[in-house]
Amino acid sequence: GFIDVIKEKAKADKKTIVLPETEEKNLEEAEAVLKEGTANLILVGSKEEIEKNGAGCDLTGAVIVDPETDERTAGYI
Repeated sequence: GFIDVIKEKAKADKKTIVLPETEEKNLEEAEAVLKEGTANLILVGSKEEIEKNGAGCDLTGAVIVDPETDERTAGYI
């Protein structure tokens, strides 16, 4: 159907999505995006918080950027 066509187009021209909110629902959706392979994901938050809120979610392939410890934070500000 129509959604399948959109997903195939997304896979063919993968973009990166940054998710600054790492609540449980967002991480469940992130898991679905990673499983489908429709986008690359960057999760902003501490690894511990993401693991806690995403317990049971397979977030393999997502990049975690912790603004508290990442050396690029000062440059972003």
